[in-house]
Amino acid sequence: MVQLKVQFVDIRQYLPHFATRQKYRAENLIKLWNHFLHLDVNRLHRKIFEWDYSAVGTSWSSEVKNILEDSNLTHVFEDKIVCDLNECETRLRENVYRDRMENGKAKCNRSQNSERT
Repeated sequence: MVQLKVQFVDIRQYLPHFATRQKYRAENLIKLWNHFLHLDVNRLHRKIFEWDYSAVGTSWSSEVKNILEDSNLTHVFEDKIVCDLNECETRLRENVYRDRMENGKAKCNRSQNSERT
């Protein structure tokens, strides 16, 4: 008879790495956004950027749009202006903190309501 060993991975040890990778991904996308905006409009890379920007949906531009929306910087995407990386990072951090606080309060309220019933 064959015995199978099942090992459970503690996900908590990987969460800091995931958050760090997400941060660097967002930072790199914003840097790339700024790079393309600094290019001359006649350069091929800039023309491809403009084409990709107009086809927002599943392109990398949509990821930049989501990052900027999460940072409350939608005007940067809509007006195609250079984004201050420090400001974007600060706003993202504030929004993540606020969301965690709201989720924590909601969980606390749900647990209090379930205790009452």
